[in-house]
Amino acid sequence: MGDKNNYKQERFDSFLNKTIILSSRTYFKKQSNISNKEKTIVDNEDYSAYLQDFIASDVHLSDIDTIDLSLQLKNALKSLTAIEQSVIFLLFQEELSQDEAAKILEIWSKSVSRIKVRAIEKLRKYLFSKKLFLSVLHMGRGIFGIDFGSLAFCICNDKIDAYIGKYFKLYNRTFQYITSDSIKELFLNARRDNNVRFDFSTYDTALEINKTNLNTGDKICYDACQNYFLDVPGIPFAYSMTRQMVDSYKNGILKNVFTTREGMATAGNDIFLRLWYEVSFLDINFKCMPYIYNTNTKWVPYNKGGDFRKWYGNNYYIVYWLEDGLAIKNNKDMKTGRVRSHNYNGEYAFRKGLTWSSISAGNISVRWCGEGFLFDSKGAKGFAANDNILYGILAFLNSSVTMEYLKVLAPTMDYKVGDISMLPFSNHLSQKSFLTNVKQCINYSKKDWDSFETSWDFKVHPLVKNHASTIGEAYNLWSKECEDRFNTLKSNEKELNRIFIEIYGLQGELDPYVEDKDVTVRKADLARDIKSFISYAVGCMFGRYSLDVEGLAYAGGEWDNNKYSTFIPDNDDIIPICDEDYFEDDILTMFIEFVKVVYDSDTLEENLQLIANALGGKGTPREVLRNYFLNDFFKDHCNTYQVTGSGKRPIYWLFDSGKKNGFKALVYIHRYTPDLIARMRTGYIHPQQARYRTQIEMLQGQIHDASNSSEKVKLSKQFKKINEQLLELNKYEEVIHHWADKMEPMDLDDGVKVNYAKFQELLAKIK
Repeated sequence: MGDKNNYKQERFDSFLNKTIILSSRTYFKKQSNISNKEKTIVDNEDYSAYLQDFIASDVHLSDIDTIDLSLQLKNALKSLTAIEQSVIFLLFQEELSQDEAAKILEIWSKSVSRIKVRAIEKLRKYLFSKKLFLSVLHMGRGIFGIDFGSLAFCICNDKIDAYIGKYFKLYNRTFQYITSDSIKELFLNARRDNNVRFDFSTYDTALEINKTNLNTGDKICYDACQNYFLDVPGIPFAYSMTRQMVDSYKNGILKNVFTTREGMATAGNDIFLRLWYEVSFLDINFKCMPYIYNTNTKWVPYNKGGDFRKWYGNNYYIVYWLEDGLAIKNNKDMKTGRVRSHNYNGEYAFRKGLTWSSISAGNISVRWCGEGFLFDSKGAKGFAANDNILYGILAFLNSSVTMEYLKVLAPTMDYKVGDISMLPFSNHLSQKSFLTNVKQCINYSKKDWDSFETSWDFKVHPLVKNHASTIGEAYNLWSKECEDRFNTLKSNEKELNRIFIEIYGLQGELDPYVEDKDVTVRKADLARDIKSFISYAVGCMFGRYSLDVEGLAYAGGEWDNNKYSTFIPDNDDIIPICDEDYFEDDILTMFIEFVKVVYDSDTLEENLQLIANALGGKGTPREVLRNYFLNDFFKDHCNTYQVTGSGKRPIYWLFDSGKKNGFKALVYIHRYTPDLIARMRTGYIHPQQARYRTQIEMLQGQIHDASNSSEKVKLSKQFKKINEQLLELNKYEEVIHHWADKMEPMDLDDGVKVNYAKFQELLAKIK
């Protein structure tokens, strides 16, 4: 590190002499105002006045007598290692970003984060060991312009081991903005009455704080001895932890039985990551085993966090891993030549374990992950000696007890591997009889996940699998299945909460109740499920699915006609969507045929009516369906095939001439061939142009021969519409002609983003 680790002593000394309180402003009462260590700082009236001054004024460090503290802090800071001193100096004195500091120190940005955490922990340990915190105000965002929350405290340079301080938590959510006036009112009320509570979920900036809304909700005032903080890993301000919670650490921590690892940073996700349904399914290896060199494997499953979902799921991503990730491992910065990717975790590659999203908008959600996965920096993973231990840990991490600890250990809802590993845990938990319960939670969550076509283990649509005679009957069976699954999972989670509350002795602190919103399997939803049924039908039209085989029938590779007998897919990978029945493979015609095949033909009209009712809209069932295909199907398809953070990746592409609906057609990209556009031009666009011209000639004659004005007006509207469609289609044909001559190939490995952009002038916009 050379001189980069050893800044001039005088600069560092100057920095030390300015009292650092990191992300907060500190106001110290003059020592002469404290007459007795055991008494509170001042009486209520004076304290109220102090708080008002504190919030209202801009207090500068230079205005405060902190000489003694600064000298002691200097010694504490000098006890840090050279690299720790450098990181603290760059981040808090020079106010550099984490990336900027990493560049100066020539280390990884994440290393800067780890060093900062380690250094701050040492400083906290010094403060808690040497100083006395009389009172602490823990506030939300916006105070003093600090966006990530602020902490204000009154501190005494002497130490009383058994002193019980007052801690006020004046916000709930990390990024919740609470006005200074509201903070003051909440504080003053909680100062007068320790039992005051407030429901922060109902707060808005216009809310008036008064006695009527201070009876329910979150606790505000906590009495705590700071000595307890030293018993908690990381030494946080653990004032909300009960003595019982702190004592749980005596039985050990999760790190003792659970190895946590932050995953890979590819330094080029757009290049190396895909959603599984974008590429050829045959190019994905779902069965990679630990410790085996995978030379010929092109794509492998990849954990990358995801939305709030417990037990199982969020399996969307794959990563390019040909030659054991050779391309990623050689992804170098063009200027420096330095490898940009890192943290491959080869020892833990493809091992079964537990995964979770490191960043969350709420509670942590942990999922079982079998063998065959690599994992991302945002999809951390943990490993244990055997499955039973993993089951026990999974139950614990998804419990309300864990969240009570994480409110302290990870208050920003950034669930880092270090925070997880420091949870209190005892190995004997894995021997509990609830393991059967946990397995059921995993299995039920997997069944739910696999019921939708965005799962690579999807077999058949739930409204098809039961061989019902009507779609209404099929939906009722599906609805009952979902309801039973939901209720069982909710009951299981409640029981697990009860068990862990009992184990940790928190019966007086926590309720095992589970809210519906926290159960992450889905209930039946008629509109959603009918739309997914239509999507499945379109998949069968393209041959992606078949009524004769389970799962994917075709998603790349060689086409096999033997897979299709009950319902024959479209033969040319072009399904037109028209406002009239112009083609024999028109999408509405094919859909009606599909419904006939799946259910009894005698119930066709009943089934179409139910589908139309679920979709909404006006007109006959066929009119509703045609309108849905024309206007809404592609939008719904894009919404289905999207993942938070990665955008929409449709696999059925809509060739679209424009707003007049001159021509629309769906194409399945896995069946795309370079001659497809030429075939579309000659087989569909040219015939459609001819039809429009014929209709225009016919309407001209009908208008001329019309016997009354109302009939003439009606015919004129039809003429205008078709003429506009023809004009639109003529312009589109010119573009199509150009592309037909190009015979443009498509490489599925490039992904939807790249390929869609290539063909975008032919396609509907993704909205």
